Parts: sequence; C-alpha cells; structure tokens
Amino acid sequence: MNSLSSERSFTVGVLVSNPQQHERITANLEQVNGITLFFASESDVLEARRTQRIHALILSADNLAFCGAIRRGERDLHFPILTLVNNLEEADLALGEDSSDVFMLPISNGLLGRRLRHLVDAYFQVQQVNTLQGRFDALYQNVPIMMHALDRNGIVLRVNQRWLEIMGYQAEDIEGKPYKNILPAERRETVDAAIKKFFDDGIIRDFKTRLRCADGQYRDFLIDANVFQAEDGEIASVTVLRDITDMQRSETNLKESNRLYRNLFEGSTDAILLMEMDTGTIVEANDSASLMLGYTLDELRKLKFQDIDALNVEVKDITEQINLKTLNPMLMEQQYRRKNGSLVPVESNSRVIRFQDRAAVLYIARD
Repeated sequence: MNSLSSERSFTVGVLVSNPQQHERITANLEQVNGITLFFASESDVLEARRTQRIHALILSADNLAFCGAIRRGERDLHFPILTLVNNLEEADLALGEDSSDVFMLPISNGLLGRRLRHLVDAYFQVQQVNTLQGRFDALYQNVPIMMHALDRNGIVLRVNQRWLEIMGYQAEDIEGKPYKNILPAERRETVDAAIKKFFDDGIIRDFKTRLRCADGQYRDFLIDANVFQAEDGEIASVTVLRDITDMQRSETNLKESNRLYRNLFEGSTDAILLMEMDTGTIVEANDSASLMLGYTLDELRKLKFQDIDALNVEVKDITEQINLKTLNPMLMEQQYRRKNGSLVPVESNSRVIRFQDRAAVLYIARD
C-alpha cells in the first residue's frame, strides 16, 4: 500500500506517528472501494500534494506541529483532512482547521470509512463532469462552424476557433469585451435592448446581422441562438453563425444585373419579344413591341407567337430555323401582324436563351 495510485484511483495519504494505528486504519477502510492508502512522512505528503497525487489526508493529532502549521495556514494543502484524536483537547486543536473532519480514537462503527466513501464518490463525480466538460470544450473549439457565447450584459464569454479564423481576431481581443464593439455603428445604440429581448424570449432564429472583422471589413451572418443556464446558475447564450457574405454579394449583384437588364429591355427602341420554346407563348415583351403591334403588354403576354407571325409558322419550325447547337444569333426577315390586322415587315435578330430555367427564343425586331 505504500505506492502511489494510478490516475483513476483515489489516493489517501496517511500521516500517523503510532505504527499500531496503521492496521486499525487499514481494517477500517478495507471496504471502501477505489482508494489507495499511502503511509508517508510530512515531506512525502507535501511532495505528493505538489504533484497532485494525494486527494485526502488522514492525520493523527500526535503530529501536533504539522497540525498546528495547517491551522496557522503555513501548510497550503487544499484537500480534505481527516484528523484522528485521543481527547477533546486534541479535538479543539484539530477543529481549528476548517476543512478537518475529527474522529475520536479508537475508530469505531466505520465512521472513517463512510466519510472517505463520500469523499471518493464526490471526487469521481467531479472528475466525470470535468471529463464531459473537456469533451464539450474540444467539440466547441473544433466544430467547423462559428460559435460564440454572450452573457446578459452583452459581454462575449467565449468564441471558438472557427469564429477566430473567419473574423481574424485573437481570443483575447474579443473574450471579455462588449459584443457591440464589433457591430456597425448604427446598430450599437439598439443592441442592448435587442440582447435583453433575446434573453427574455430565450431563442432567436435566422437573425441577420453584420460584424466587423479584425481588418475592418464587415461580413454578413445569419445567427441562431438559445439561452441556457449552467449548473452554477450562470445564464448565457450559445450562438451559431452562418456566413452569408458571399450570398449577400451575389444577391446584390443579381439585383443590379436585373436592374440594368430592365433598363435596357424597357428602354430599347427595338421591339423585344421573348417566346417560350416549348409552347410558343410570348412570356415577355417591351414597350416598343407594344407600340409596334398595337397590343398592351398584358395582351401580348397572353398571345402565342403564331398570333403575330403573318406567315403563321409552327413553333417547331421556328425553332428548327435557329441553330440550337451553337446558340448563335440568327438574322431573318419576318412580317408581324398588328392587333388591327395590318402587317409590318421587320428584320429580327433571334437567339435561344435560358429564361427561368426554361429554353426561350429572344426576338429583337426592327421595322
């Protein structure tokens, strides 16, 4: 029993001057599973504690000098001490150490064993929690999505490694600092109220926000967050962020492209018609086409191309005239029939395009 324990066991240092007490202590504790007794000197105990390999100490009041040093704070041990005493005078001395449990000799009724069993159970419960916490921390830091945690006051408690990689900060630049520091200036005045509402509601989904990176650039995010209460009573948020910066830019570019297209389409002096290839239906037309043919735009969108084609060519014949393999534009002369029945000769430039994921023929006609 004089060897130190493995990492998974609970090691009890035994510091008693009377060798006869060794057998009594051993007999009293033989029913306590998971412990290893380490009979040692004062220096052994201090050294073992320094290396964190003793979890509790059984101390005999015979070692009065050592017991007094503990009482005066000269021995900074920081683990449970179970003191064996012969009389009330020794008990008074032992009780000076707040963390001591005092047992009268001779040890009886298994009291010492029960106390140690409680200490062992509590120790391994803490170890289990620490293990789970360690696994959670590893998961939190290595999960390939951005995560951060805030408290009720809007202070950043933690950010994970992916968050730091995307934002370009060091952890010390962010953790312990106000969340509003990385928000756009126009959002900082309202963020306190928004955080309060979030903690009151306890949940937020698909909330769009912008955050400032370390290089001063802003990125766009959608966030999902929940409020939780830890075992110590602390209330905080756990937040997942999805970077939508590229998507936002694509949407902005698409809107700009659509705006330019509408300006070109609607402002063109040439008549523009868009015919759905499968059905021959006119799906889009501009004001110049409306003016040329005498139909309103709504009326044109209800017609088939055959309704305005004076030659009344079948749709399949129209599409066969266009080079579908190369999608090259094709110049042709046509005659369009106006709403009043009159004909207008046109020169049209046509090509196949994709419109709303469908094949369509774009006509640009000039009379």
